[in-house]
Amino acid sequence: MQRRDLCCYCRTSPAVSSDHVPPKTLFAKPRPSTLITVPACRGCHSGSWSKDDEYFRLVVALSEQTGANPEARRARESALRSLSRHQARGLRISFLSETSTVSLRSAAGLHLGRGLVYTVDLPRVFRVVERVVRGLHYHETGASLPAEHDVVVASDETLSSLPAEELAEYRMTIIEPLAQVPRTILADRVFWYRVARVAQGAHELSVWALTFYASITFLALTGPAEFRRAGASEVER
Repeated sequence: MQRRDLCCYCRTSPAVSSDHVPPKTLFAKPRPSTLITVPACRGCHSGSWSKDDEYFRLVVALSEQTGANPEARRARESALRSLSRHQARGLRISFLSETSTVSLRSAAGLHLGRGLVYTVDLPRVFRVVERVVRGLHYHETGASLPAEHDVVVASDETLSSLPAEELAEYRMTIIEPLAQVPRTILADRVFWYRVARVAQGAHELSVWALTFYASITFLALTGPAEFRRAGASEVER
């Protein structure tokens, strides 16, 4: 077990605060008592993290996939209000610069008017997902990921760009087996996750599925780069 007075992310600096995993801004007030916190140092907990968290909330709450979710709607309203704050000027400018107006058409080609679309900064979104995985790993095991382990994140967008054969293998060896693992529900309709661990020699690999607002799921693999692919193929139903 790792000492709780050390940061769970860098593993060396004293922990001076608690970090919510996932970000607490995803949960509307009054927030549930089941939220997870992990120890973090000032260096890891400060900087761009809060801005990334705000951006992440904006992206998932505004997604078409979460439109009907009442919790996502509450988060969306809160995120849009936050954009009007003076302190959010940078995020507001950044988000508006990624937004454009396009013509909308039905599947039959009928013109449905014009609508707004925005380009998602996936590396920024993935940074938040990676941090959540690292925090959840600490929460589950009581220890940080080893220094030589990294986290690789995938989304529907990145998976859809894979060659058909590779995507089929990914579904068979990772996605479908992981779907059989029981969920850990932090708050219904807001966040749940699944995790499977695989022993690979002296190392332990893990595969995660993080689901936000019951509709947007990210996959993540952890472990040394040379072992991740081999270990992922051994995830059992």
